[in-house]
Amino acid sequence: MTTRKAAKPSLSLSRRCLDLGATAAVTGGATIVLLAIASIFLFLIWASWPLFWNGSMPALSSQVVEMPDRVVGVLTESDYLVHDAEAGGYQVVSITHENREVRHNIDDDVILLRTAQDNSAVWVEVRSTGVLSLYSDYDWAVAKSEELSSSQAILSTQLEELPIDLRVQVESDDTFHVLLQFKDHTEWRRVAADRQPIFQPATYRIQTQLRLDSELPLSQIQLMGQGRLLVFVEQDGAYQLYEPGQKIRSGHFSTVSSLSALRVLRSSYGLALIDEGSVINFYGLSYDIEGPVFSLLDQYRLEDIKIEKAFASPLGGLIGVSTAGTLEWFDSDFKVRRSFSMPSSASARAVSKPAWHMTPSGSIARVMPSDLLIIDFEVGDRGFNALNLFKRRMYEGYQTPEYIWQSMPLAPSSEAKYSITPLILGTLKAAVYSLLFAAPLAIAAAIFTSYFLTTELRARIKPLVELLAAIPTVILGLVAGLWFAPWLEKNLGTMIAFACTVPIGLYLASWIWRLLPGNSTEARLSGFELLFSAAAVVVAALIASALTSAVEKDTSQTLVAYLAQSWGLE
Repeated sequence: MTTRKAAKPSLSLSRRCLDLGATAAVTGGATIVLLAIASIFLFLIWASWPLFWNGSMPALSSQVVEMPDRVVGVLTESDYLVHDAEAGGYQVVSITHENREVRHNIDDDVILLRTAQDNSAVWVEVRSTGVLSLYSDYDWAVAKSEELSSSQAILSTQLEELPIDLRVQVESDDTFHVLLQFKDHTEWRRVAADRQPIFQPATYRIQTQLRLDSELPLSQIQLMGQGRLLVFVEQDGAYQLYEPGQKIRSGHFSTVSSLSALRVLRSSYGLALIDEGSVINFYGLSYDIEGPVFSLLDQYRLEDIKIEKAFASPLGGLIGVSTAGTLEWFDSDFKVRRSFSMPSSASARAVSKPAWHMTPSGSIARVMPSDLLIIDFEVGDRGFNALNLFKRRMYEGYQTPEYIWQSMPLAPSSEAKYSITPLILGTLKAAVYSLLFAAPLAIAAAIFTSYFLTTELRARIKPLVELLAAIPTVILGLVAGLWFAPWLEKNLGTMIAFACTVPIGLYLASWIWRLLPGNSTEARLSGFELLFSAAAVVVAALIASALTSAVEKDTSQTLVAYLAQSWGLE
């Protein structure tokens, strides 16, 4: 006799449609998530690939234009400050679409005119009468010639004698530094705004910070530390370091024997010294118990070429022009060097030596009598050495090599720090500390759930545990960082007392539970023991809070503040 299996009831059309819709939605959602993750991964590879394998040239733009005058500085990407070789005055020349147009004719009475290196909107002029005028927030790109002659200086002062060279440097929106070189001495002056009511215009005053009897050119005198220190570097590498009013330190750069060029890096706490054109030395300014001191950060030795002129790149490090006509990028962030071969002049008539300038945006301009070449560097043009991520490195402001990761520094001009070792060690440390707490709790919870919990409660708790496992750890970390960590800092004493009272409370609860009628064996567990344990935990928490309040009632400090003060961590 054979028995026929009972036929499964067929699903209704609506139920089958719902099942198909749910299956398609889950499959489509999972596919979209996988594609999104794969797209992010591919994008990261595409974005970081130039750092590991980059043989491309920076963006170049060349214009054939007659430039008979000597270029003094670059105001914008298309406006240049030139010195008229015949008349002897200054002009602002605009170069657009291979046309040369004189936009500004500066008064012949102006004998010196300089703009700030990193901000062409700030400029200073000296007239033949000895009047020094400082201008701020001037837009060369849209201003006209008559506006230049009628613009108002934020400060004008009479000099006792005419300088032979000068330089202006911006410290902040209302503070500037002016270096004046005379025949037999050099002066450092500071221009700052006096505090005024908000409805009144600011008034500026100029104050002499330092006067030194020195004939060193301004190329060997640099302001560092956001305009707080002045360094004089001799030809043999000896230096004197000054602060307003006095000399604070003398020393010698041990790796420099014949100085050929000197540049302050973008952070103003780094110094690049070129020795005989073939050795690049990077020094960082740091502080010890005696005051500021220079520490060697890095060194590059060039065998076949020499550096004629150098610029501090806004992207980091130093960009040098070599005798071979190439551009050398010495990246102080990634500790690498890249070389770029420049194209030859567009005109055979351009046989003179090119002049090199840096634009306010960080591009390099090669100016020749017959053409103009703009070299625009980008972040992807820099090199990369993966091994440097794991090394202990010297950074500006530090006296010893350190492991530091700070890809986004606090100030835009600060030196970025790329040492991935702290991230790896921090991840491992966080994992180990987390396991010290999580492993005992997880193992104990698993043992209790598997061996002691009733079948009914186990069936209810298992989905909750699986649901908790589905929550991304990033979300848990965000909640912990934004809410739990500040709360724990304020209630650390309570948590320590809670960690001590809970085991004692649970032990006493289990002892009391066994004394109750019918609870002498684990086989009689019915689920009410969980409520009894929860009540024990609540009582332990109340006892911990009461103990902490009793201990801390006579002090205004939290436990974290007390430990930080006692252990010297403030």
